[in-house]
Amino acid sequence: MGPSSAPYAALPHGADADPLAAVVRPQLRMMPLVVVLGMVAALLEGVGIGVLIPLLALLMADGAGTPLPGPMQQVAAFATALDPAHRAAAIGGFVLAIILIKSMVQAANNVLLVRIQARASRAILEAMAARLLALEYGSWLRNESSRAANAVRQSSWWAYEIVRAGLLMAQSGAGALVFGALLLWLDWRLSLVAGAGAIVVSLVLGMINALQRGQSKRLSDDAAAMTDRLTEIIDGGRVVRLFAQEEAEQARVRTLAGRTFAAYFRLNRQAGLVTPVFDLLVACLFVTLLLAAHALQVPLPQVSAFLILLVRGQPQVGQFVQARTTFAGQVGALGEVEWLLRQPVRPPVEAPVPLSGLPQPVRFDRVSFAYPDGTAGLRDASFTIAADGVTALVGPSGSGKSTLVNLLCGLVRPDSGTIRLGTVPIERIAPADRHAHVALAGQDMGLFTGTVADNIAYGRPGVDRAEINEAARAAGALPFIEALPQGLDSPVGEGGRNLSGGQRQRIGLARALLLKPDLLILDEATNAVDALTEREIMTLLHERRFFRAALVISHRPSTLAACENALVLDGGRVVEAGPLRETAYFAGMGGGMAA
Repeated sequence: MGPSSAPYAALPHGADADPLAAVVRPQLRMMPLVVVLGMVAALLEGVGIGVLIPLLALLMADGAGTPLPGPMQQVAAFATALDPAHRAAAIGGFVLAIILIKSMVQAANNVLLVRIQARASRAILEAMAARLLALEYGSWLRNESSRAANAVRQSSWWAYEIVRAGLLMAQSGAGALVFGALLLWLDWRLSLVAGAGAIVVSLVLGMINALQRGQSKRLSDDAAAMTDRLTEIIDGGRVVRLFAQEEAEQARVRTLAGRTFAAYFRLNRQAGLVTPVFDLLVACLFVTLLLAAHALQVPLPQVSAFLILLVRGQPQVGQFVQARTTFAGQVGALGEVEWLLRQPVRPPVEAPVPLSGLPQPVRFDRVSFAYPDGTAGLRDASFTIAADGVTALVGPSGSGKSTLVNLLCGLVRPDSGTIRLGTVPIERIAPADRHAHVALAGQDMGLFTGTVADNIAYGRPGVDRAEINEAARAAGALPFIEALPQGLDSPVGEGGRNLSGGQRQRIGLARALLLKPDLLILDEATNAVDALTEREIMTLLHERRFFRAALVISHRPSTLAACENALVLDGGRVVEAGPLRETAYFAGMGGGMAA
């Protein structure tokens, strides 16, 4: 059974938190077994080599005066007691059996390692998704969406590789320790020489890894900047072409790409030094060991066994070094994943109050809200939205309309003041309950990859087709849906790119109507539709078959004509509230809205 994503939204956050460790740690329960199996595999291989080399030397000399390492004398005594006619076959069979068992243990350990990596990588992905879904909406207001997207698209994959590198370090490190113990068992004097050489190798490679860690962080920052710019070019492609800025944007990308790939070159140049430097240092160590063995007058069979064990242990050390290099080279990407997992999430609703409907008005009582940069979105606003009418929310750009909608939908919390749905403070209502009673449709309400039906039913998965058709008809979307090649089953494309702006808006409106909310918020929901469709939507507002009350944000006089009341904002303050046609705002428009 795979890991559940439910706990991940509650991961620790803050500068001192270690959320990535909290995600990965539960998936590493089998890590001790990886270490044990790695040690067993190395031990079996070491025993096979230890038996093969000195005993073959003994047998080739017919046992006459061949000096053996102390640990192998008992094995030699056992072998010489065997029938000479079957001695070689017995020794060879024993060695092959040991190597076969070692191979089986190694294969099982590799499968276990891959399984642990898959579980840990899945846990990281689910934790990142859970954190994205649980983030305070204020995170997007701080313009951190690009960084979060980069962490999910790029850094997460490197995090998976880092997990694998960590597992390989544990596996190969365990094997290297066993080979070291066997070498110490064979000859402690040569082991001291090998140990001193290993320290030198570790120090040299450590310096290279330190350079890689710093370079990795710079590469991660540069790559994120380039990704952000490319994303902006994609999102703003129309503007780029309208203002003939293709060459200027190309120049900016060229600069960012040059900086990014220069860092990439430096990082990989450093990584490319690891293997040649390691091989050179190991060769120097071999020569040093031979000279030391000669000076210490170590018997040839013992030197042979020692060097062969050292050669067989080198891949373990090499794998450890390579995994460590990978780890150091991608530490910057790991930091981006940890950054995302540290972001604050929405606080849970304490003692939620059930909401059965909105029989009472929605009230804002001295509500204020400021954005992270200090800009005031709403200032000491007090007003009432009628429980059964259609209210226009109007005012100049930047007056606070979007802020008011975000507060009403619970996307952000007021800095001061109280918002009540009915008689219940909004912070006491569970989000799922609140969103079942308040629905939003507007110009920026995106569609998701899937069919038209999937997008209309997004808030009510599994609803029957009859209700989907009813909501589509009410939104004026059914005629163009029926004209699509597959009707409701037609794919909308990524972000709804297969549809026009007006078609996307009508599907978004149908999605909101399907909820049959108590309060329907239309945020410029008619700005991309034609006059005929707008009249259908106005009819919908007059009939109010799918909702009790509506809040309409629009600059179109024809759309506002369906409204009875008005809230007029300016500079984050409510400057007028009451019947629309009695407001100075209406008079300033010349009273030019159709009745």
